[in-house]
This record gives sequence, structure tokens and C-alpha cells, in this order.
Amino acid sequence: MKTSPEKSNSVTNSKDRQLFQQLANGKYNALMVLHQKFYGPLCRFGSMFEENNLIVEEKVADVFIDLWSKRHQLENIEQPKAYMYIMARNKLLRTAKSERSLDRFHDYSRESTLQQPSYEDELIDQEQNRINQKKIAMVLAKVPQRSRRVFEMSRIEGFKYKEIAELLGISYRTVEQHVANAMKTIKENITNQSNA
Repeated sequence: MKTSPEKSNSVTNSKDRQLFQQLANGKYNALMVLHQKFYGPLCRFGSMFEENNLIVEEKVADVFIDLWSKRHQLENIEQPKAYMYIMARNKLLRTAKSERSLDRFHDYSRESTLQQPSYEDELIDQEQNRINQKKIAMVLAKVPQRSRRVFEMSRIEGFKYKEIAELLGISYRTVEQHVANAMKTIKENITNQSNA
């Protein structure tokens, strides 16, 4: 008896969700299974966005590093395969964008006679960035967990609302509400910190 493509995809997605659940529970072997199953296909997919195979392989490897480092946030992902493909796409698009920015910067710096910042200026900038990162982390910690996760997927990881809705199995409107809730909490906390 032949199975329909829809049923086959459903079974595959179910197995992938089980692997994500195992990964969320800290099972490193699940990451290895996902890597073995998806590394090649993700690299082939990534070559649509980047010609340099080394960059594609590096960004696809980063997908699996991120999966492991964010494993505790994966338990609610409904479409693991789509999640990994979107992660790879976003990483490669960000790389292409930063390369274009870097090219523009190099063009500008060749034309510019501006003085380079001193070592002390760089240290001050690094310290200010560290302080800002701490403040952001403290504010984000006050956002309810589900809203925070949706906000991070949207603003930090670069997922579109529609993609988040599909990946988490929630409605587009619910995604909008979570992001609005997160933004409201963030604004309130920033305002409170400014007034303190």
C-alpha cells in the first residue's frame, strides 16, 4: 500500500518535531540526527543565496550551533524543517547584506581622511555596548516568556510574522499581539529606567 505525499510529510514532520523535543530536553544525539539529515539539503538550499560554498557551509553549521544553544526554546516549534531553512536563509541574507555594507564602508574609508578612533575610544565603545546589552537583557527578562520568544524570533532572529505563526502553530494575529505585548513591556521598563 502506497502512502500519500501528504501523509509522508506529516510523518516526517512528526519525527522532526520529536527530534526538536529531544533537543529541547538536552539530547545531543538529536542534534546529530538533525545534522546528518539536514546539513546537505540546507547547503544546497543556501547556495541559492550565496555562491561561495565555504560561506554557505559556515552559515549552515551556525544553524546547528544555534539549535543547540537555543535548544530550550525549540519545544513549541511546529515546523522544524521550515524553521531550519528560514534560519539558514536569514543567516545568508544577513551575510550578504553585511558584505554589501562592508564594501560600501571600504569605499568610503578609502575616500575619507577621517582620523581613526583611538584605542581608548574603542574600549569605551565596547564597554558601552556591554552595558547596553545587559540593559536589553534585563528588560527582555521582564517580558512574559511566550511574548519574549515571539519578539526574539521577529526582531533578533529575523523571522516574518507569517513564518513565526507557522512555526509555532499560532495565528498571525496572535503573533502581532505577542510582539505588541513585548514592545509595550519594553517601553514601560525603559521609561521607568529613564525616570529612575
